[in-house]
Amino acid sequence: MFTGKVTNFDAKKGYGFIEDEKGERYFAFITSFKNRDEKRIVNNCEVEFEVAPGLKGPQAVNINLL
Repeated sequence: MFTGKVTNFDAKKGYGFIEDEKGERYFAFITSFKNRDEKRIVNNCEVEFEVAPGLKGPQAVNINLL
């Protein structure tokens, strides 16, 4: 499990990015959030997540809001 913060998230489009503690960025779909309360998914909120291969590189999955 990794920890990081949500960046550039657009709830209307349903995706954004998560940046880990080392500065690596991972694409994140809203469907990858375990607790999908769009009102709580905002930029700079802290999350815990796993990384999996995606179509265009690694992406965040099994994301939990902290």
